[in-house]
Amino acid sequence: MSIQLWPIIIGVHSIERFRLFYEKVFGFIAKEESPHYLAGHIWEAFVEIEEDSPHRLPYWAEGNIGTYKNSEFLVDDIEGFILKVTEYGGSILTPPRAMPWWGSNAEIGDIDNNIFLISQKSL
Repeated sequence: MSIQLWPIIIGVHSIERFRLFYEKVFGFIAKEESPHYLAGHIWEAFVEIEEDSPHRLPYWAEGNIGTYKNSEFLVDDIEGFILKVTEYGGSILTPPRAMPWWGSNAEIGDIDNNIFLISQKSL
């Protein structure tokens, strides 16, 4: 039996508004596109960026846009990464801080306030 975690879903209000943010900040590379939808990779993670649209179920936006994404992105330069986040319109919700277990963590928000945990291992 095989089990895979598939995919990380990021809800947004406008695909075109978000495309540049995810390409420049996260290195997102789209492999599949259709109206209201982009699919591709952020590093090794498969990601779907989905736009709110009339064909969505009721309350879809409420549960998928501006919410905490229970995913952690590991970076090698947390300070440089968060500078990119703000350069492209995102926000720093919790600045980088040392954690007792192994490194530094920060929380960032994209331009629709989707929240991500960013981490850097200690050297």
